[in-house]
Amino acid sequence: PIDGEVFDFRGVDTFGPDNLFEARKKSRGFNLKQNVSDIPVAMICANFYQEEILRGPMQNVPENPRKMIVHNEAEALQFIRDWHNENITE
Repeated sequence: PIDGEVFDFRGVDTFGPDNLFEARKKSRGFNLKQNVSDIPVAMICANFYQEEILRGPMQNVPENPRKMIVHNEAEALQFIRDWHNENITE
């Protein structure tokens, strides 16, 4: 099984509007085809600019605790562990 997904955006200098739209479209399509409710997503960002760009299009908002912006691999893995510990279903 997949414990979680980690996307590293630290090397991204610019986000084109078309790229963000396409990424969101593909993500939404995948989410509709697959049950991803039990797969946490960590997005690694290097700066505030990247964080703000990703908050909207990638639906990283407080109402969606399955997705989290982090700043390094250790934070990403810790988020995934914590998410599973808090969302254990029996």
